[in-house]
Amino acid sequence: MQFMQDEQIKVSCLQEDLQEIKEHTVDFLGVNYYQPRRVQAGEPASSSAKVLDHYFQPYHWPKAKMNPHRGWEIYEKGLYDLALDLRDHYGNIPWYVAENGMGVEGEERFISTGRGAG
Repeated sequence: MQFMQDEQIKVSCLQEDLQEIKEHTVDFLGVNYYQPRRVQAGEPASSSAKVLDHYFQPYHWPKAKMNPHRGWEIYEKGLYDLALDLRDHYGNIPWYVAENGMGVEGEERFISTGRGAG
């Protein structure tokens, strides 16, 4: 709470929304996973317009496996790590992958033409 005050982060929520959250639990979680977002410590003196820039800045891992068509890192283990985090810190709630994957160059060749794939 102190962090939010220090950073002047304001979250508005209706009282009935808070009551709804208090009275109900989540049945399952849908997860979208495409790529990791790696960060490193930021610059405390940063005066960036983005609140968290002075706490976290992007980090580009030299050993990252990259998708050359989109510039995204390919890190399959990230989905496994997410599963462990949900198990260990969120009561092992049921979850499923709602979205994942990445685009490739010439992806239009994979669109169905009505005569089968591509």
